[in-house]
Amino acid sequence: ASGEGGPLRRVEARYAGRTMVVDIAEGASVGELRQSCALALAEPAACLTMLCAGHKLSVESAAMSDVIPLGSRLMLLNRGPPPPPRLTIVDTRRGTPANPPEG
Repeated sequence: ASGEGGPLRRVEARYAGRTMVVDIAEGASVGELRQSCALALAEPAACLTMLCAGHKLSVESAAMSDVIPLGSRLMLLNRGPPPPPRLTIVDTRRGTPANPPEG
């Protein structure tokens, strides 16, 4: 961790109806905070969406102190793993479906 030995900041986060507290270095980034929350919840970090005052924290490299005002509370949402990509193939050469009917 980059901010070892520095002052700690206590961040409250609401997740699934419960409040948890994460102590993290004052100079930590949003990504480091997400990792800490993910570890505390035993959830994959990629599944966690973090909101502060209704704004999604999506810039992982942003300094936590710049985007989370002191004393504010985080909301954590588990959006689950990203959905698998869906591929739809449309054959536009003819006006018929790509698979002609049998027979």
